[in-house]
Amino acid sequence: MPEPIIVVGPGRCGTSCVAGVLHHLGVFVGSRLVGADETNPYGHFEDCDFLQLNAALLRQDLTHAEWSRRVQLLIAKRRALGIAWGWKDPRTCNLLREYLAFFSDPIFVRCVRAPDHIEASVVRAYYERGWTADQAYTLRFRRERELDRYLPWYRTIEIDFDTMRKDREETVWSLVRFCGLGNVAAERISSAVDFIRPAPASV
Repeated sequence: MPEPIIVVGPGRCGTSCVAGVLHHLGVFVGSRLVGADETNPYGHFEDCDFLQLNAALLRQDLTHAEWSRRVQLLIAKRRALGIAWGWKDPRTCNLLREYLAFFSDPIFVRCVRAPDHIEASVVRAYYERGWTADQAYTLRFRRERELDRYLPWYRTIEIDFDTMRKDREETVWSLVRFCGLGNVAAERISSAVDFIRPAPASV
C-alpha cells in the first residue's frame, strides 16, 4: 500500500510551499486544507484531519490510545485511495516517534532554513499573539531536535527555503524524482513551478 510523503519542518521554513507544490503535482495532501491568512497569503496546505488530531493530543484533549486509533483509521482511508498521498502539519515533528510506528518506509521532505530566520519569522508572524524570541527559539529547537533524532534512518530529501525560490524548476523536479511520482503531466509541472513565489513580507 502507498506509504506517505510527509512534509516536515519546525514551521516558517517553506513547508506550506512544498506541500502546495506536491498538491499541484497531484499528490493527495488532504481533502480539507488550512487556507490562506495574514501569516501565509498563499495558503498553509495543512491537512485539517491530521492537524486536528495532533492538536487534540498535544492539548491532552485525547488520550494517546484514542489518538492512535483515529490516526490509524485516517491512514487506512488515505492508503485506500491507491494514489500518492501525504500530509503537512508542523506538529508532526512533536509526534514523530509515534507516527513512525505506523509506517515501514515513509518518505520525508524536510524543509530547512537558517535558524535565526525561522525564529525571526515566527515573531513577525505571531507578534500579535504574544510570541517572543525565546518562545520561537524553543519551538524551533524542540522540533528540529526530533527531526535530527529520527530522520537519518529514513528516506529524506532536504529542501532549502532560499534555494527553492532561486531555482524553482529544479526544486520541483527534485521532488518528482525523489518521491517517485513517475510521469507527471507537463501542465502539473508548470503549475507546481509557478506556485513557488517570492516569500511574503510576514515570512
